[in-house]
Amino acid sequence: MELLGPRAKLDWAVQKLEALDLECKRWVESEPLRVADEFDDEAGCHVMRLRKSGVPLKDTFRMGLMVGDVVHNARSALDQAAWLLACRSNPVEKLWEPDTARKISFPVTRDPGRFKTHRVLSFLHEDAIAVLERLQPYQGGNIPDCLGHLDLLWNIDKHRVIHSLNINLDISGVRFRPGAVNAKRDLIENPPVTTLSEVGPGVEDGAEVARVRFHEGLGPPLTVVKVEGQPAFEIAFGSGDFCFPVDALGGLLVATARALSAVEALPDIPPA
Repeated sequence: MELLGPRAKLDWAVQKLEALDLECKRWVESEPLRVADEFDDEAGCHVMRLRKSGVPLKDTFRMGLMVGDVVHNARSALDQAAWLLACRSNPVEKLWEPDTARKISFPVTRDPGRFKTHRVLSFLHEDAIAVLERLQPYQGGNIPDCLGHLDLLWNIDKHRVIHSLNINLDISGVRFRPGAVNAKRDLIENPPVTTLSEVGPGVEDGAEVARVRFHEGLGPPLTVVKVEGQPAFEIAFGSGDFCFPVDALGGLLVATARALSAVEALPDIPPA
């Protein structure tokens, strides 16, 4: 079978993903997060805190819209492939009737029972049904799992909310170097104690990363903490309990391409 429309949809999804990757790269290069040394008089120690800079997090709403572009076009490629499968077994004029047309879609389900009762199956030949069943998430494996994730991302964006930006922080590359006017007394004889804080999911301005305490609670101008390096982070998008790394979106498109290849391998005319 030839799938010109679905392939065009998938190619467009690839272009949208490239645009999203570029947008994410620009955002990262704007250094949206930094670790700053701030002295807490009440606690008597230097507190390292995350501070937002560069592009405000609220402006990443646009990036969520771009995620929607990617998943909608990829998911649409599957639905259009299902339409062409129906066309090979039914008069096209009949399929265009409103009550019939809305029944034609690419099934994606984790429940074998729901697949067997899907409305599209009555319009497909047995060989097409067998191909679609092998691609269902309940079968397990990389391609079915990816199609399940694609369907979930698409369904959330279509019916509920725009996917929001989520960040997983990695501060392992950040170093805190204490300095003091009286280095012998405050660094060598009484070395400061550094305590790392647990950084949870999400990013809040002012979130504590670490504390550096000098003896007797000394602070500026007698002491200082130099921050070397900045946090690295993985960008992901999601809503509710579901979150998906942006770097993995390409894998969803690869899985979509392989699903289309499975459909393309079917003959133009169903076997008798």
